[in-house]
Amino acid sequence: MTDALDNPTGFFLTPGQPHDLEGAGRLLPKTEAGVIIADKACGARARAISPLEAARKKAIIPSKGNAKTPREFDGREKYLSS
Repeated sequence: MTDALDNPTGFFLTPGQPHDLEGAGRLLPKTEAGVIIADKACGARARAISPLEAARKKAIIPSKGNAKTPREFDGREKYLSS
């Protein structure tokens, strides 16, 4: 995981070749940031969105194109002002 300047802020070692979301539930809620911006790959509710919501952090993550129930997302959202 990196900050806005691409400086490393944390890591989680996993065995083998797991999906990127394998460590998301452990890393994302512990970050100091109040807002998390991620790409569609991190849109999994159970592994990314729910842990962030439980940690009271704002998730700026678009739904995947094939999502059955896409989340509301506005790419122009003023996420830094909250």
